[in-house]
Amino acid sequence: MEDLFYKLLVLRMPGIGAAKYNNLVQKFGDVRAVATMLGVDDAIRDAVRREMDRAVELGIYYICDDMLEYPAALRAIKNHPPVLSVRGNVETLGDGRNCWNASRNRGGNEFGVANCRRICVKWNCGGVGNGNGNRYGGASRCTGGWW
Repeated sequence: MEDLFYKLLVLRMPGIGAAKYNNLVQKFGDVRAVATMLGVDDAIRDAVRREMDRAVELGIYYICDDMLEYPAALRAIKNHPPVLSVRGNVETLGDGRNCWNASRNRGGNEFGVANCRRICVKWNCGGVGNGNGNRYGGASRCTGGWW
């Protein structure tokens, strides 16, 4: 949980996305060193703590790219998201029937659901999911049913 906290601290810094995150971790060795180097202020620390607490209340799971639950096909993409926020049945992530619809700034809304439905119809994966933008999601995903 502590590594997740530091990962989210770095990812919530202005101007840091997946590519910059990965470059910084490679350069400084680990995410704690990156957070120290960046000098993350108390406001961001408090915001990340609130985000993590709220995620627990909403039944949202964080899946890091070093965890078994992280989808292998997504991990294979250069500069993939280091952390996913998932609501629903986490066990379905590795079953090979997942469609992902990344949505950095629009999440948890009709936009994500509509895009995921289109992907599901095209790829015949049979379901639809929804995610919530930067904080509580970042992808809409299809798993054979609503989640």
